[in-house]
Amino acid sequence: MIHLYTDFGLNGPYVGQMKSLIGDAGLSCTDLMHDAPRFRPVHAGYLLAALHSHIPRGSIVIAVVDPGVGSDQRKPVIVECDQRIYVGPGNELFNSLSQRYPNSQWHEITDLPDSVSNTFHGRDIFTPVAIRLQLGESISALAKPMPAPVPQDWSVELDEVIYVDDFKNIWTGLSRHPKGDGGKIVFKNKGIPFASTFSDMKPGELFWYVNSSSLIEIAANQGAASQLLKAQIGDRIEFE
Repeated sequence: MIHLYTDFGLNGPYVGQMKSLIGDAGLSCTDLMHDAPRFRPVHAGYLLAALHSHIPRGSIVIAVVDPGVGSDQRKPVIVECDQRIYVGPGNELFNSLSQRYPNSQWHEITDLPDSVSNTFHGRDIFTPVAIRLQLGESISALAKPMPAPVPQDWSVELDEVIYVDDFKNIWTGLSRHPKGDGGKIVFKNKGIPFASTFSDMKPGELFWYVNSSSLIEIAANQGAASQLLKAQIGDRIEFE
């Protein structure tokens, strides 16, 4: 199965063109998400790593958050990681995965299609490569090995906001509080207590909990935490 992970949004022609190519090859695909942190491969990468364990083994993921598309800032890559295959730009999007799974194997895509636009590699490179892999071609026929470009100081966790969902809940790149459930999250000088779930709090009250993707999330019961706190991607998270 091919899964799509992008910052394209569902409006406009982009996701549809990728799906059309996949369907034309007689394959099916699923939308993992299309509102990944826009233009933020680092934050999108931490989010993708959190979703990884919920992606079935044997899957191929086309992941595209690529503000440097068309430039020489990154290479098109295939990353084999924990029995899943990721296809996309080598621009830090897969670094968090590689850090969590040190045995990941990276490959630079060398067998490029004849016609490639400067600005839509999701359609013109990554989708065709994923299709060929899904149809049984080997990675070695499409790419050459390369070293995993992960800095030594790259952390498995990120103390920043990495995503705001449609409920306006604030996802962080953290999985645990050093003081456990008794500790508070400090966000913009406001102390936020722990609760196990939404119904433990009164409507409108802010709290933090560990969400279904095993990340610390700040929410408000029946409210919009990101609006209450004016949260943006990249804002820092502290502990109390």
